[in-house]
Amino acid sequence: MTPRLLLILLIGTCCSAHCQTIQDPIADCVKFGSASGSYYPGRVYYKWTVDINHDGVNDVLVSLKETSEELAEKKDEERGYFNSNYHGFGVFIGLKEGGYLNSKYVKEDTGDVAGGIGVDLSRCYVGYVESVKQYGIVTVQQLEVSGPSGKGLPIHKERVCCYTVEGDHMKKTILTPLTEDVEESPMYKRYLSDSKRSIVQLDEVRP
Repeated sequence: MTPRLLLILLIGTCCSAHCQTIQDPIADCVKFGSASGSYYPGRVYYKWTVDINHDGVNDVLVSLKETSEELAEKKDEERGYFNSNYHGFGVFIGLKEGGYLNSKYVKEDTGDVAGGIGVDLSRCYVGYVESVKQYGIVTVQQLEVSGPSGKGLPIHKERVCCYTVEGDHMKKTILTPLTEDVEESPMYKRYLSDSKRSIVQLDEVRP
């Protein structure tokens, strides 16, 4: 498993996955982090407030802000493909009656995974996605794959994917195959060209 995929899984489980209504996503993450040892006083979270499914209710995405030591380790592990704009987020789905539901999991074609999503904030589109006939978040996912016959150095390829809200969980739809030149794909140009990208504002929260 690559460090990037591991980060998504860790973020996806950093907040407790349960069905009860949550009033404060950050407090929920702190509670779980304190129990698991990933939180300590002074730890900073990133908070992204966004209406993913365009239902008039804001959703909240939460990510740990990495320390300088964690970033240095990540750069060393990921080397040439380190991307400081790539974040793993826990997703809290806003409810019209108030409060939030923590996304229980992400539904993928290959099976359900932990509730976190990975977003490259420098290549991100939020809005109506004609390809899936829903509102959602389109972004680029980078994966490390083996060379021919599993030999040689790993190859880093990218693909365009879309995240949508499906009731109490998220759904991930792959929009392009893995490629070494994803920016040339029609789907990339459709949603992630300079004129289409969304500007994302992250708030830093110190609990």
